[in-house]
Amino acid sequence: MYLNDIYTICANLVGLPAISVPSGFNKDNKPFGLQLIAPQMQDAKALCYAHAFEKATGYNEILPPLFEATP
Repeated sequence: MYLNDIYTICANLVGLPAISVPSGFNKDNKPFGLQLIAPQMQDAKALCYAHAFEKATGYNEILPPLFEATP
């Protein structure tokens, strides 16, 4: 579990708002994400940029194959 937090803990320790958004798939069709970090007390900016990125790319609407329901 520690290894999952290692990329997000820095923002938490210094009090920066951060958000991770889906940002594509690798050659094996596994998802990866983009972490956006904003200045202190700028939570709305982080959320606004994350929302704009999701609307522009549409990656948030694609389910990775391992989560797709089987008929």
